[in-house]
Amino acid sequence: MADLLKCSRSTINSLESGRLKMSEKMAKRMFHETEISPEWLLAGEASAPPMSGYNEPYSKAIFERRRLKKHSETARLASGLWQTRSTFRRG
Repeated sequence: MADLLKCSRSTINSLESGRLKMSEKMAKRMFHETEISPEWLLAGEASAPPMSGYNEPYSKAIFERRRLKKHSETARLASGLWQTRSTFRRG
């Protein structure tokens, strides 16, 4: 999770243990990477079931769907970059 969110493992441990309060910036980053609800994260209600950013129960399938989507977005951007480089080289 730390690698995914580009933060330290101690930051993740501190968030999980409650030593560090969830910031709006971190909640938005988590949503962007995992599709977990930033509102659910910021509420800090550990007894409430986790929700997705689309108001559905959060699941491993939602996480995997987001990772797949993120991977395809990255591949599409990389492909576009290579096509742009090729165009400039020809000209």
